[in-house]
Amino acid sequence: GLLGRDMRGRTVGVLGTGKIGEAFTRIAHGFGMKLLGWDVAENPACVELGMEYVDKERLFAEADLISLHVPLLPSTHHI
Repeated sequence: GLLGRDMRGRTVGVLGTGKIGEAFTRIAHGFGMKLLGWDVAENPACVELGMEYVDKERLFAEADLISLHVPLLPSTHHI
């Protein structure tokens, strides 16, 4: 049969915490994941869920899973 990995306790890095990133964060929170975020501005709703905002380098180093929710701009190209 199919056996997946338990996501509880794993760390997810969310790049971009606007409306879509916030929706993803709510789902990850429901799975009991540790939440790391990066964005130009902190989303208070994500902070209320326990998200810790960190720099990209720390997010990439510590996250077990990375979810990307940023627009394609010159500053985000090749993140």
